[in-house]
Amino acid sequence: MTDNVSPPWGHLPVEQYLLRNWDNSSPLTPSLQIKALVTKFLSLSTIPREWDVFTERHDGSTLDLHLPTPEEITTILVPWRPQSIRIVANTLCSNTSSCVDLTDDAVWVRTYYPSESHDAQESARKRWIKLLRSSDMFFHRDHISSLTLNDAGLFNFPDDVTPQEIVDKVLMLLPELATSTIEQDRYSRKTIAEMTKNSDWDMDERLRKELKEWVDYNPIPAVEGESASVEEWEKQVMNTYGVKKLQRAVMNRGFVVADKHMFDTGEPLFLMLDINGHIVRWARLDPGCAGFQEISGMDNRACVEESLYWDEEYYEQCGVGERYRLKGQYGGVLYGLGDVLSPKSEST
Repeated sequence: MTDNVSPPWGHLPVEQYLLRNWDNSSPLTPSLQIKALVTKFLSLSTIPREWDVFTERHDGSTLDLHLPTPEEITTILVPWRPQSIRIVANTLCSNTSSCVDLTDDAVWVRTYYPSESHDAQESARKRWIKLLRSSDMFFHRDHISSLTLNDAGLFNFPDDVTPQEIVDKVLMLLPELATSTIEQDRYSRKTIAEMTKNSDWDMDERLRKELKEWVDYNPIPAVEGESASVEEWEKQVMNTYGVKKLQRAVMNRGFVVADKHMFDTGEPLFLMLDINGHIVRWARLDPGCAGFQEISGMDNRACVEESLYWDEEYYEQCGVGERYRLKGQYGGVLYGLGDVLSPKSEST
């Protein structure tokens, strides 16, 4: 179990963090200590470059890896997650580019595993395989398994779990999901301000100015009790070109959920995540349709921010992650509209 493993034990940054911070005298159980350490790892602003075995070095820096002992492998690393997830983690760490590609490393997770009968299980298995094969994302891939999570023991989530809860649960086993797809940012986790200061997105202040002008011409409904009107107004704001352009600046990776709804309708849930694993936008649609290619950024004829399948007024099965709405943790800051929703509006 400990020999001839690829990637080698300890070669993934999160494994270095676990090995270096493991406390044999901790009162926590091993599983709880791992959860606590993974949570801390995800909160790091930077990850030391000396743990990076994937990037070519031209600056004279060297590796400094803690090579695990057989005991550390069997007591810390092996019980945490299976080799199938380590393979996905290795793919995410090794695949980066000099520009944003939201789908080249899109991760798929299956969260529905029927237990009624063997026939139901076999039918669901075939549906899952058909879904993967029908997606253009995998037409050019030799190994679908390197980016899919399919384990009933780990990902058989209840139907009522929210999309962000699914992402958060996956992050506890695959923190590499929060690794930047940009090579120069591989091991940094940025604030909203830092994410929008990328040289490719130097227009952010102009977009915020235009958004404020739009709000001046289209003020928030002020009639008390008309919460529906406020909701519709915010939906219009979320559908403006400026908002979607700013959201595009912080999108880092695609994440596709094959839940019970997908197995019933053929429509998986497509999530666009920021570098910290938070949902920026979501949509549910057939991977074989043009809209799926548009929102995933694969269709060069349509930019993410221009697709009607990101437009809540045009397509009902799409929306914005809670943190990126106007009153969300990041939305007001990102759009420069943090003071737009007055206390009176928030109470309606």
